[in-house]
Amino acid sequence: MNDINEIGDICNRLVDFGLKNGADQAEIFAINEKTLSVQQNGESMAVNSNVTAGLGIRMAIGKRWGFTSSSSLDIKNAESEVKEAIKIAKIRDEDDNFFGFPPPKLFSSEYKFTSTKLKNLAIEEIISSLKDARIKGLAVNPNLVSVQGAFSIKDGQKVIVNSSDLYIAFEKTSFSAGFSAVGTYGDHRFSENSFTGGTQYNNNLDDLAIDAANRTAEMFGATVSVPEGNMSLLMEPTAAAIFLIAVTRLIFKGDLAVSHRSIFQSKDLNTEIASPEFTFIDDGTLQGGIKAAPCDDEGSPSKTTRLIEKGILKTFLYDYSTAVKAGVDSTGNAVRGIGHGARSYTALPTIGSRDRLVSPGHKSQDEIIEEIDHGILIGYPAGIFLSNPMTTDFTIFPTRVLEIKNGEIINPVLGTSIAGNGIKWLKKIISVGNDTTLMESVISPSILFSNVDVTSTQKTKESFMPKRMEAMIGK
Repeated sequence: MNDINEIGDICNRLVDFGLKNGADQAEIFAINEKTLSVQQNGESMAVNSNVTAGLGIRMAIGKRWGFTSSSSLDIKNAESEVKEAIKIAKIRDEDDNFFGFPPPKLFSSEYKFTSTKLKNLAIEEIISSLKDARIKGLAVNPNLVSVQGAFSIKDGQKVIVNSSDLYIAFEKTSFSAGFSAVGTYGDHRFSENSFTGGTQYNNNLDDLAIDAANRTAEMFGATVSVPEGNMSLLMEPTAAAIFLIAVTRLIFKGDLAVSHRSIFQSKDLNTEIASPEFTFIDDGTLQGGIKAAPCDDEGSPSKTTRLIEKGILKTFLYDYSTAVKAGVDSTGNAVRGIGHGARSYTALPTIGSRDRLVSPGHKSQDEIIEEIDHGILIGYPAGIFLSNPMTTDFTIFPTRVLEIKNGEIINPVLGTSIAGNGIKWLKKIISVGNDTTLMESVISPSILFSNVDVTSTQKTKESFMPKRMEAMIGK
């Protein structure tokens, strides 16, 4: 891999080259990143390694701009792409939403984005840890038929240089890990998942495998359908994170708010849009966070942005140009390469989330359960489907559902679907737990919703269970 100073020199030279060849403004985004991944398939392991290296090139003439990319860090090839971007800028229409590139600002040196431990983690150690964790997961219950894990490390460099004298170069190492556990009971098949990730690795693969196995095993014995009707619904942390990923995908994007295309607009700031129990934060500086970095993907400093503060909408997410148009500071949310398999250097920056987190409450999950007279607890959803991401109408099909009565879990149940509106559900929140977990880039505790309409997708079979959960997991 190229030295980061060498990459920085290439970027500086390309900016100068663009200005000398007719551009009024120039920006070069460079990435040089190696990914190592290990995927478990039974007792076998699939190991893959690849390198992503390239340049994203923006050249501007007045309010007209052109974008190209180079799939290598070779300066001669990149110079031809710079010329191509200038040609595109000359023939395209003016963009009233383009306000140039960010100027340099002070960046915090408080946060660390690299990990010597991760950099030095040997492939043999990863494979051994996955194998050991799988064995421990399978030992949880004899009805488990599969426990499988995956582990990946990204180690790389980013450099952003523009003609506004911005120069930033940094290294980052991060990992992601997860386990899925599958088991059968009677005619039914159940599965659960556990995930973690970030820039700080704590050798917790055993815990992930056992957690996924335990939560799958809790469904063994389920033969009855969920009671239908209006009730309380407790989402475990992973389910709550997936719910928030889905329903908040678009509603905080500043470009949509400024152009009046979002469900929330500037007039909604400082109004109540959620329960007072709910605080939701976007954080590009989160210590250990998967998306933590000193700046966003166009060079604006990363920030901690409180989107919802005790139910009150406080702000939106902005990149540089949208922030200028709105008359506010950028929140550091310009992101490149959004979407599965997207390569950041081939994509223009767009507004996207960094690490997101729900401020935890003061009650444990058990304490929240004790307050529920009639309801269900749901775990990892088989799917959450948005019929309209703009309005946040959704349907959830959870794989793990436990019935709660009089403050106690009484049985696992089958065949549940829940439909609703994400915005309205934010106001249904009545309690937030003090337990947290990471799913993708969202950190969430358990969240309790009131007055939820639950529908069964299964016909009721005979009742079967003693009350205690020990009987469900074969203890």
